[in-house]
Amino acid sequence: MKDIVEEIKKRVDIVDFISGYVSLKKRGSNYFGLCPFHHEKTPSFSVNPKGGFYHCFGCGESGDVITFLMKIENLDFKEAIRELAKRYNIPIHIKERSKNDALFEIHSIAEKYFFEKLKLNKTALDYLKNRQINDDAIELFKIGFAPESSELEKILKKEGFKEKELINSGIFIQGSRGVFNRFSNRIIFPIKNEHGQTIAFGGRILNDDKTKAKYLNSPETPIFSKQKVLFGLNLAKDEIRKTKEVIVTEGYMDCLRLQISGIKNSTATLGTALSRFHINILKRMADKIYMNYDADDAGFRAILRSAPTILSSEMKPFVVILDKGEDPDSFIRNNSKEAYIKKLSSAKDYFSYIIDFIKNKYDIEHPSEKMRAIEELKPIILSVQEPILKAAYTSKASRVFNVSEDAFLAKTASFEFLSSITKQEALLSIILRDIELMAWIEDLDDFKDEFEGLQKELYLNAVRFYLSGEEFSIEAFEKNLSDSQKKLFYKLISLPQTDINERYQRRKVLLYLLAQFKLDKLKKQLRIIQQKIQENPKSEFFEEYNKTFSEIKEVLSAWQDS
Repeated sequence: MKDIVEEIKKRVDIVDFISGYVSLKKRGSNYFGLCPFHHEKTPSFSVNPKGGFYHCFGCGESGDVITFLMKIENLDFKEAIRELAKRYNIPIHIKERSKNDALFEIHSIAEKYFFEKLKLNKTALDYLKNRQINDDAIELFKIGFAPESSELEKILKKEGFKEKELINSGIFIQGSRGVFNRFSNRIIFPIKNEHGQTIAFGGRILNDDKTKAKYLNSPETPIFSKQKVLFGLNLAKDEIRKTKEVIVTEGYMDCLRLQISGIKNSTATLGTALSRFHINILKRMADKIYMNYDADDAGFRAILRSAPTILSSEMKPFVVILDKGEDPDSFIRNNSKEAYIKKLSSAKDYFSYIIDFIKNKYDIEHPSEKMRAIEELKPIILSVQEPILKAAYTSKASRVFNVSEDAFLAKTASFEFLSSITKQEALLSIILRDIELMAWIEDLDDFKDEFEGLQKELYLNAVRFYLSGEEFSIEAFEKNLSDSQKKLFYKLISLPQTDINERYQRRKVLLYLLAQFKLDKLKKQLRIIQQKIQENPKSEFFEEYNKTFSEIKEVLSAWQDS
């Protein structure tokens, strides 16, 4: 193993390799760029070509090309060695299985199983046929079907996998009578990493059962994070590199439709806002990014949620505007590929799109309405970290609204009202006063676990209302609440917030609360890892500790810069 490590370090140019992930510029004998492991405005990430190592002066992360790949791709040591050896044609022989190998193997077997089962299910095949998805598309994306059966569980156990490994894969759920397939009776879309390995699944329900989610993704696992994976990227990456352009949609069907229509530089997020991890991946391949979400209020909200990341990315962002109620899948089916390309060529500058949308929401000839519009736009501008970009956006906004640039740059918020209530009460109080601020919560579905009982019920009602796109009013919101929910609702909106009257102030407090929720989780993880180290001081536990501690520093840094 030592010989292989030395060979990799000798063969791999660390500057060339890291340049695939980070934009580096030479300064003296070293190269510098923005650290991919924490949020920063000024480049403090240094790569030393002579020594073959990197070091970040901001967060302290350092190592060689192997540790860089481990951290950036969330791989363990043996997986990183295998990946580097594969990329640079270095022969290796590693017999010992890594801790994630079982998860990759389970997903590989499950994908083949689902793929074969689709051929036997006429209802699923008819559904795909009606959506104009042909056999070539099914083969390309390895679309499958998950029957209501324990057959897959038995196959995997026969292959030697333990029940705990099946649950850890995210495909199975622990029930009172053993495990069962979470994707039963769903059409299956395999989710692959950039290298084409299946790491998760998405499932589309076949019937119209309103009690179940139409689309369902695998939960987070050691090999899958929604914040780090883009659907279809494994198929799109060559075309993205070739065109230097990428189209980002919000669902498997949209991405699939574009790719099978010949527009191959398309990918999709998986129910989350476009994260900085997504942007870091796409920046390696493209200069231009086209956001193409559904042409409705919910689509705009999704675009808005990605604004801080996109506007700070240094990419050239655009929004593809389709006819009302259309998405890429329906538009191409109802029109043509050529009609879509025409829409693409007339895409609107991203920031101009946001300004126009907000302008059209308010009568900006009226001073109070103009103030509300500015309040809505202000947190978006304030979220941009790069000074030159922020100055450009501020200048443009001040011209459009005919106000001074200072109107968009005031940045104060008091935290006084938090002193006597819980984080959960504070957060609900803010979003129920200003439901548009839910755009700043990265994953609306996952965040529900921060609440319990009535608070959770109220939060889920707020999510449903926000995603509906209906204009918020107390009367409209309370009509679907139970008596006990109404009582809590009125208590929360009655909490005094005199120190955070404006939207940008409320946003500041909201981001503070979201950071606190993240920190609580990470600190809990840290305590568990510390306990593991005390009981059994293995090197992997120290790696976990360092990773978690780095994440804590990253959350603190991002909050301070917000």
